[in-house]
Amino acid sequence: MSDPEQGRLHRFVWASCAVAEHSALVMLIALTAALAVQIIGREIFDVGLPAADEVARFCGLSMVFLAAPQLLLQHGHVSVELFHNKLSVPVRRRLMRALACLVVLFCALFLFGAWKFMQRAAQFTTPALGMQNSLYYTPALIGVLGLFCVAAYQILAAPPRELAPEDEESKSS
Repeated sequence: MSDPEQGRLHRFVWASCAVAEHSALVMLIALTAALAVQIIGREIFDVGLPAADEVARFCGLSMVFLAAPQLLLQHGHVSVELFHNKLSVPVRRRLMRALACLVVLFCALFLFGAWKFMQRAAQFTTPALGMQNSLYYTPALIGVLGLFCVAAYQILAAPPRELAPEDEESKSS
């Protein structure tokens, strides 16, 4: 891939992840508001609000899946680095590409399973809001598709320093 194409792809991946991250933050705010409405309704007015509960669940699901691509791109996801940090930088970079291959495989299996599930359940609706399952699970599918794209980018086009930055020790030696 030529440098200008790689630069455009790099900017597109980072910009797309930033949009997803901002969407996740909006979902966090909406989740907080829905939970506050639930608490006020239950504790002050002694009334249950199943719609607020469903909105909170939708926002929580959306927030987690929409934030995942940005976390993968910035290596901010939960990882055990005890073994990883003991490897040399070139081996670590190969390991990161191999892990990205596993993420691509997971995402492909997840998206296939979701497609099979949606063939049966897309027309059903949620109990309180009446939202179709196809709409309810859309943020999760977008998030997994984003994970797929980020992992594919890490395999095919990511600059080596983005996969595993060089240690201070390896720079000085």
